[in-house]
Amino acid sequence: MFRSRARAQESELELLPSNPSALQREAGPETPTLTASSLAQEGWPDQPQRLKSNASENKLSTAINCILAFLPLIFLGLAVLVLAINGREVNERRDAVIQATRLGPTVFPIVFAAIVGSMMRNYALWRAQNGAALGLIEQLNGSTSFAGTIELALALRHRDLLMIPILLLWAMSPLGGQGALRMISQAPSSVPGDLSVAYLNMNVSDGNIPLVGSSSTADILAPLNAIYTTLILSSEEAKASPSDVWGWPKIPSLLSLGSSIDDDNPWRPVPADAPVTYTSLVGHVLQGIPPDSYAEFPIESSYFDFDCHMIATGLSASETFDAMGGNSLYHNASNFFNDTIDDNSPYGAIYSNFFIDTGYNLTAPSRPQSQVNLFYGSKDRSDEGDMTGNLPVALFNCTMSFIRLEAQVACENSSCAVTRMRRSEKDKRSSFLSPFNDALDHRYNTWTTLHNIIRRFPHAVQLVDQYQPSPTDSYIYGEPSLFNPHYYRDWSTASAENVSTRFSTVFNTFYQASMATFVIPVASMSDPVDLNTSSPSYISAEGTTFVRRITVYRISLPWLIVFIAATILLLLSALAGLFLKSIIIAPDILGYVSSLTRDNPHISLPAGGSTLSGEDRAKLLRDLPVQIADVDKHRDFGRIVLASRSGDTAYEKLHRRRRYE
Repeated sequence: MFRSRARAQESELELLPSNPSALQREAGPETPTLTASSLAQEGWPDQPQRLKSNASENKLSTAINCILAFLPLIFLGLAVLVLAINGREVNERRDAVIQATRLGPTVFPIVFAAIVGSMMRNYALWRAQNGAALGLIEQLNGSTSFAGTIELALALRHRDLLMIPILLLWAMSPLGGQGALRMISQAPSSVPGDLSVAYLNMNVSDGNIPLVGSSSTADILAPLNAIYTTLILSSEEAKASPSDVWGWPKIPSLLSLGSSIDDDNPWRPVPADAPVTYTSLVGHVLQGIPPDSYAEFPIESSYFDFDCHMIATGLSASETFDAMGGNSLYHNASNFFNDTIDDNSPYGAIYSNFFIDTGYNLTAPSRPQSQVNLFYGSKDRSDEGDMTGNLPVALFNCTMSFIRLEAQVACENSSCAVTRMRRSEKDKRSSFLSPFNDALDHRYNTWTTLHNIIRRFPHAVQLVDQYQPSPTDSYIYGEPSLFNPHYYRDWSTASAENVSTRFSTVFNTFYQASMATFVIPVASMSDPVDLNTSSPSYISAEGTTFVRRITVYRISLPWLIVFIAATILLLLSALAGLFLKSIIIAPDILGYVSSLTRDNPHISLPAGGSTLSGEDRAKLLRDLPVQIADVDKHRDFGRIVLASRSGDTAYEKLHRRRRYE
């Protein structure tokens, strides 16, 4: 029995048979023939050889490792580029660096696994060459990923302090990828600079007065009415906005901010989170505001403020005329609501349900001690009279004040708003002096401007029929709907304060729109400053603070440090792997299936080949059919090995119900 078993073992150690018929039958017709002669031709060692370093033995693998070792230098170069563009303005060329960092979570872990995994296998082979515990070698050779390291450590229950740095090293793989992604981003920034800003001169004192003559009034009337109608019919949100429908910043009322004539003239902040009363529905025209910047500058402005009190309601035409002192600029007792605006008008009479006029003698020498007043009359009820003037009238006397002010305007990306206000320190003339009674402007016949306003303003929004209320009158009355088919007014219930505020708003809207009729709907804040234009006239804003809003690259220092640290560890791992590869002379047999064929009595191979690495052995034996099988099928307990399926030897397949030793 002993001799037969020895002969069996000797037969298993013999060279593969030169006649491959048995092997052909086992492996099938498509399996290539593997013989001793073919192995010799492939490079199977046929005599003892000296060992060389793995670096010189496998030049292709070494070249690949050198290329991988160069990649951390590219990552370090990327970190240098990130530092170079930090704080710089975003542009298309620099944005290529950002695009490169976005590849970090994908590329960095792949390169990290290739370099560190190779280094760990080389270290395991070096420790095996010099002698180490099997568990440590197995752990090192299997630590080719963070998850694999933890899984193998738990499976082997290996307790070694070396595991801590290995786990920390693998933890740098995802951290390095995230560091590449997060180490730089785009952030808003600003650059101070010089800016020339101009604004419309609302304090007219040079003869550039709107509606001053018949021809000039006729030229602007159609666009002026269109602008006014657009504003008066805009939404409540637009009316309450700090800028008008074209984006021009509106001027708040000083009185609504708590200012008074007798105070010490402090700056009054304009609340951003509370309702604000604006003096007009049209804003202040500006020039020279860049669209991508922040600018802050002071302007001089002005507006009319009216204090209206009710004289009486239910007045007849004659009573209305008497209540006005028997003296008015335009109307008489027969034409309060029935006007002939143009003497030769083909349309004849034009109706309105309200009128304005004044009893102030504008042609007399200036009287600074007295204020200009306007009478505001409205149809009081709908059940009496007709549209000829013989109907009940509600009459208000509105005393005019002309407020000159300073306003600080802040513009952010072409969105401008007044942030604070106070009475003007440059122009301290009395508020009693308006453009209509100021001695400085009297030589320009400014009374004709008021005369044209009185004639034209009630008809800025044309009526559909004579019984429909005017949207202007509805706004002053406080109706929620400016187009009401049923006319009804009970002015005795109207608040004098609300009437004063709304009358001031619509009057300022019409007057200020007339000062820049051809500019308001078509110009832009970003238009270049033109101080040479004569109509309308502009004033240069002094003390402008200008900051250009830009987007810059901003590094995240913690993530940059993490990325650089991970890259340096990666570079050291690559160099360590190359160094270990250069000093290791043992063939790399760890982790290869082909290594299971070494000195295996169940696989018939030629003698020699101990110097072959697992990779070289795998290339030489790539056509060798093998099987994990039961080599003791005739015993009660089987034995599992990797065996060749060559020759006449037939091994049993593994079965779930059979026991193995």
